[in-house]
Amino acid sequence: MERNHRIIGIALVVLAAGGAVLWAAAHVDSLPGNYFLYELGGEYNCYYPSISPDGTKIVYIATKYAYPPSSDLWIVDTRTWHTRQLTSLGDVAFRQYWHPSGDTVAFFADQGIWTIERDGNNLTRLTDERSVKLCRGWSPDGKRIAYLFNDSLWVMDADGGNAHQVIDGTSTKFGILPVWSPDGTKIAASCPEGLLIVDVDGGAPTLLEVGDCYSPAWSPDGGWIAYVSADGLRAVHTDGSGGRTISDDRVYSAENPKWLPSGDRIAYLTDVKYPTRVGTYSTRVGKEIKVVNADGSGERVVTPIGDGISFSVSSDGKQVAYSTLGTVRLSSVEGIDWFEPVVAVLEMVRLKNLVERHAKNDERPNNTEA
Repeated sequence: MERNHRIIGIALVVLAAGGAVLWAAAHVDSLPGNYFLYELGGEYNCYYPSISPDGTKIVYIATKYAYPPSSDLWIVDTRTWHTRQLTSLGDVAFRQYWHPSGDTVAFFADQGIWTIERDGNNLTRLTDERSVKLCRGWSPDGKRIAYLFNDSLWVMDADGGNAHQVIDGTSTKFGILPVWSPDGTKIAASCPEGLLIVDVDGGAPTLLEVGDCYSPAWSPDGGWIAYVSADGLRAVHTDGSGGRTISDDRVYSAENPKWLPSGDRIAYLTDVKYPTRVGTYSTRVGKEIKVVNADGSGERVVTPIGDGISFSVSSDGKQVAYSTLGTVRLSSVEGIDWFEPVVAVLEMVRLKNLVERHAKNDERPNNTEA
């Protein structure tokens, strides 16, 4: 299912004294700052964008609320802006994760874990059990997948074989976002007792932090774990030492913080309150993507995302994809410098949806590979 998009024009507002308004055509690849990647029309809302390891694709969940409701994976090419439906299961939920090679996506649907290749081939269900939950996806080498089953942490081979329990969850309840260590030998998970790490191939878990700990994220060098707590964004050495608060923001706990590849900065999603009208106490709640240095300095906003609930950072750490207002957008991690005239207006750029959507009879165009 293809949607072709193009830029009609870009209004470049020159903010210098006596500034003028210019019109120009351009390709988004050449533009810094924020811009819409694409916009789904009518009955669709899209969530959980995930950038492929090579940065050329973004896979996301598109939900249609018109009767009958459905949710499926779609994929868009960030070079051509062609987008198409990847699955037709109708109940894809939560997040999806790219294989490290960028060839395959793991996702959750019909109470099970599935994989599909980026070209739409080889759709495979990996789990027969019901009520499993996909964790942070693939091990770093792409050979195994972690998941929760009956509240216990399990690992299986990438083809669904050799499934085994890593740690029993009978006496506790793990958070839904455990994460692999960079070397693939351990998994960090949150539980009511706090933050723990466990050897994938056996051994007793180690409790690193006590108390409210959610959504852990392992640093690229494996030496630190960042996580969300009631105090904000925190980090602790993997030996349990050096625990500290990095930011006292109200961090959105249903989305993992994300270390940038350099290992010295962390991106995270925070809840914020905006005044609805000047001079009143009325507020609305929104979210912002922020980055902060690992030592707590240099905190700044990458972009506000309104009602968005998820974001993805590219493997080179330069771009962030996020969802808001039912659309997926792409931004530079460095954000917008509002004092630069050309950069300041990139929020105005919209890629137009050229495919008419018919909600009543659900007419659909032919598939074209993204």
